[in-house]
Amino acid sequence: MAKTHSIEDFDLSTRTGRYQARQAGFDVPKRKPGKPSREFHEFVKSGPGCWEWTGLKHPTGYGLYTRDGVTYRAHRWAYEHVNGSIPEGGVIMHTCDRPSCVNPDHLRVGTHNENRADCVAKGRQARGSSAGRAKLNEEQVRALLMEYRTIRGNRDGKLAILAAKYGIKQGTLRNIATRAWLHVH
Repeated sequence: MAKTHSIEDFDLSTRTGRYQARQAGFDVPKRKPGKPSREFHEFVKSGPGCWEWTGLKHPTGYGLYTRDGVTYRAHRWAYEHVNGSIPEGGVIMHTCDRPSCVNPDHLRVGTHNENRADCVAKGRQARGSSAGRAKLNEEQVRALLMEYRTIRGNRDGKLAILAAKYGIKQGTLRNIATRAWLHVH
């Protein structure tokens, strides 16, 4: 004869107990019931312009808001709370260019491409040594470009030697000379 369980048979304060209760057929949340979520406005320092997120932040500066065990980007939460759901594939753009701002008046829906174009138009894209995979800094690029200019007309194997000297490929050397580091030229 199968043993009949009641919900009291399980320790719902532990992950294992909640799992066992679900296996026995009880409707138990996966997450441990904890203190209630703090309200969104408790983390907002509002003013006449930007509303600064004072809670937890991602290393990129965007606010993080946890509600009922789920973490959201604070600016997305603010937009959705005021304007409704974000369309499929949409991103929330800051017109004020401040990642920590959660003022719904400063947020608008756009596409990923619009967001990238806005970033480039405002000069906020990473370039030079601040780009994630950059192997050289501005000083090294200036020195490299001076050497590159002296061998432009006499290339037979010298580009390969110059690229090797700086630990980059010849294609990267050409990109640096023609377009990738134009702010250093």
